[in-house]
Amino acid sequence: YGSSILNNIFGKTLFTFPKSIYTVSNCVDASLKNEINGLILDYFAGSGTTAHAVINLNREDAGQRKYILCEMGEYFDSVTKPRIMKVIYSPDWKGGKPTAHGKGSSHAFKYLRLESYEDTLNKLGFEAKRHTNFGIATRQPLPRRLYVGLYARCREPR
Repeated sequence: YGSSILNNIFGKTLFTFPKSIYTVSNCVDASLKNEINGLILDYFAGSGTTAHAVINLNREDAGQRKYILCEMGEYFDSVTKPRIMKVIYSPDWKGGKPTAHGKGSSHAFKYLRLESYEDTLNKLGFEAKRHTNFGIATRQPLPRRLYVGLYARCREPR
């Protein structure tokens, strides 16, 4: 069932072997002991099935369940995030288009992008401080100690 639901949301196959939303919904209910409030953590979010299940359960019973997903896959921007955004907009999809209009849910969706230590080191740069001698700019090379570490955010992918 996971593949057919995901294919209806996107209108094409973007992710192989997603979890079944029905199985995940049952697991969420069982782990929260059928309560309508709680927090679900999924350290291997994949295509976002856990978020999808929590959003659907909250729609069904006006619950206040929350979820935290962790994902390191390169498909986060192409599968996981768009799936969550689409499921928030409409519960039912066919061929990549919503079939239930006006049934979106009020939802705050926030994500954080963490980077590895190596990526941080690769983005470090150095910028020389302007060196003045009594207010007069000099053209002499600056000592290394006058350089300031600069985190090059302009190189960060968007």
